Amino acid sequence: MADPKDPPSQCSPDQDELNSLRIEVNSEGRLARWSKRLTLLSMHTPETVVGRPITDLLVALDPVDLFTQSLPIEGATGLVTFSRPRGVAPCLGAKIFPTATGSEILLNRAAESQVHDADKTATERLRAMLNWVPGFCYTVDTNLVFTSSRGAGLSNIRLSDDQLVGMSLTDLWGTQDPSYEPLQCHLRAFGGLTQRYRDVCVGRSLDYEISPIR
Repeated sequence: MADPKDPPSQCSPDQDELNSLRIEVNSEGRLARWSKRLTLLSMHTPETVVGRPITDLLVALDPVDLFTQSLPIEGATGLVTFSRPRGVAPCLGAKIFPTATGSEILLNRAAESQVHDADKTATERLRAMLNWVPGFCYTVDTNLVFTSSRGAGLSNIRLSDDQLVGMSLTDLWGTQDPSYEPLQCHLRAFGGLTQRYRDVCVGRSLDYEISPIR
C-alpha cells in the first residue's frame, strides 16, 4: 500500500497527469518546472516562467504566508491562485513537498467549500483592515469610473464609504491631461503593472498603490 505521505512524484504517471498539476521550485524559490497543462489555466507558458520567482506566478490565498520570502513552506497545504495577465484565475488547492533540489508543489482543483471559506476569510480580513487602518481602498472600471470606495481614511478627506461610486477619476482630478502622473499610473495598472505615487487631496499628502484586479 502506498504511503499517503509520499511526494507527488511517487504517484502513477496516469493519475498524476489526470488529477494534478505539478510545479517544481529550486532552493532559491524560482520555478524549475511548469507543466504545459498549467498554461491552459494560468495563461503563462513554460518558456516564459521557468527561472522566475514562484511568487510572480502564484498568489497565496489561505494561509497568506504559504510562500515565505519566495520559498514554499515544506509540508504545508493551502489555497492559491494564479497571477494572470487577464481574466479570472481559478482557485487551487496546493500541497508542498520537499525534494533534493528544492520543493515540489502539487496543485488540484479546490473544493467549492474551500474556495468559499477562503473568500469569506479574505473578505473579513479586508473589512477589518478598512475599518481600523487610516487609509482607504477603491476600485474603478476601465473607464476610470469608481465602482467602490471604502475605508476609515475617507473621513480624513471629507468623504464617506461609496460616496465616489459613479464618479470618474478625471472628474475628481479635474483634468484629462495624459501626462498627469496619477492618470498614467492607473492606465499602466490596466496593463498589469502595480504603480505607486504620492498626491495631495484636501490638504493631505497621500501615498497610493494602484494594482490590477486579477
